[in-house]
Amino acid sequence: MKHFKVVVTDYPTQYDFQVEKEILAVIGAELYTVDCRTEQEVLDCCQDADAVMTVYAPVGARAVGAFSRCRIIARYGVGVDNIDIPAATRRGIVVVNVPDYCMYEVALHTVSLVLCLSRRILILHHEVTVRHNWDVAAAKPVFRLKGQTLGLVGFGRIAQVVADLVKGFDLSILAFDPYVNRDVAEVRGVQLVELEDLLVRSDFVSVHAPLTAETKYLIGKSELQKMKPTAFLINTARAAIVDQKVLYQALKNGWIAGAGLDVLEEEPPKESNPLLSLDNVVITPHAASYSIQSYQEVRERATQEVVRVLSGKWPRPIAFLNPEVKNRVWWAKSNH
Repeated sequence: MKHFKVVVTDYPTQYDFQVEKEILAVIGAELYTVDCRTEQEVLDCCQDADAVMTVYAPVGARAVGAFSRCRIIARYGVGVDNIDIPAATRRGIVVVNVPDYCMYEVALHTVSLVLCLSRRILILHHEVTVRHNWDVAAAKPVFRLKGQTLGLVGFGRIAQVVADLVKGFDLSILAFDPYVNRDVAEVRGVQLVELEDLLVRSDFVSVHAPLTAETKYLIGKSELQKMKPTAFLINTARAAIVDQKVLYQALKNGWIAGAGLDVLEEEPPKESNPLLSLDNVVITPHAASYSIQSYQEVRERATQEVVRVLSGKWPRPIAFLNPEVKNRVWWAKSNH
């Protein structure tokens, strides 16, 4: 049996790698774990890897160009903005992600932020526990959630689960997504609209788009100024979809009422990050995807894709991000 080298470039502290090792043992692959923060570190650690598994480490064109044996780059997660997919394709390297995990967790986290902001939960908690002030006046104004409008920027898998979860709250739901068929939205009672219309009408704007060249800073000064002064922005997707410097201005100057953020452009943030000083923003540490079950699933599915490819098979279609690479690979079996 051929000996394969699989390198994990970076990982959350919760990973013990027992899951990966058990799955990789089927093909006799050996797992190596490192902690790469830069592309140079990825290049140095993965030059002779047969497979690279990554969370946030930058797997750019320079690193990919130096990979001498790599057949697959697997992302532990959904977003792949840290991987240069065209460069991998040119090198004949399969790129996969795990798009079908944590949908419920991220959707529920989104709804939790909606409820937390709507009911001013953190403000009231701070008033009671820090200021010892037993007075609802600190939360004013609070508006009844029923009948308000939720706008979803992006209407993929996670946003669709959000729409399903909030049905009991009697909200009107709008969505902006130029790539989604209108029937997909209508079956969930969601109205597809243009972004400007969504921003103007929504009481809660929740970001669920992938980060691409097209969506970077999609929400900037002009967009934030279109929102209601009583509206809230929620981002559980990617930080750079929202211009966070402008978002600080919007929150500080009352363009919008508040924000719920699970993602920041710099993670973890410096203590000097001005968003941390505001009392109308709720920030969580990129935790929306987390549950015991979801982390188990992402580890299993990412590793299973590695085993498929190292065994000479193609990944699951749902996870295969560059199927055009099929004409470039040097290792594929003739029976594909």
